[in-house]
Amino acid sequence: MKTHSKNLIWKKKPTLLAGVLTSFLLTMAVTIEPAHAVLTFTERAAWETAFNAPFTTETFDTVTSSQPVVVFDTGVKSTLIGVGTNRVVSSQQYFGQIAQPGTLFGELNWEFPSPVLGFAFDFVSINTITNLVANFDGGGDTQVNVNSVVGDTSGFIGIIGSNTINAFKFNNASSTDSFILDNFSFGGGATVPETSSLALFAFGLFGFGLARRRSYRRIRAGKYPVE
Repeated sequence: MKTHSKNLIWKKKPTLLAGVLTSFLLTMAVTIEPAHAVLTFTERAAWETAFNAPFTTETFDTVTSSQPVVVFDTGVKSTLIGVGTNRVVSSQQYFGQIAQPGTLFGELNWEFPSPVLGFAFDFVSINTITNLVANFDGGGDTQVNVNSVVGDTSGFIGIIGSNTINAFKFNNASSTDSFILDNFSFGGGATVPETSSLALFAFGLFGFGLARRRSYRRIRAGKYPVE
């Protein structure tokens, strides 16, 4: 029986090493993309197209009085911290109020029933100071000013993060704000590798396997020295 020196065979198989490196580099090239903290949208159709994942929409059908904690039908939980209002009104819309920072500080914390990649909602009368605050990219809280994005106190805002989002807050810097929300959509849950990434990874693995097969055939044919 012929035995081969592992060190000698490795030195004589550049195609094997090339296959390994090709697989690794192709995979890294297509899976590492420029990071973004958050993408914002001012039209629902554009948000839905970019989101490209299943989502749920809370339409606030169940009326509630103002309470410290309100859990909506979809499982989203709104918690009032400090002074303010937290309720669903008879018009089947959410009504929130956050007080001016200081003695009457107040903010609203919304928690999702499970981590999401994005959320969106229609709003009326959110002032220029109110912000959405969340860990959109996994690196810590980031602040998005609603009025700066939309350019108005009423409209639509859509958010897509680069990391799963567990919760977000409504807060502001210097004034009391009362606002209405409707059609609150959320979902996405987990990132999935793109088809092109999977295809290139498979191609790299195929090249690796082909290189190994050719090297094995050359060994069997006696093209590599043996001990």
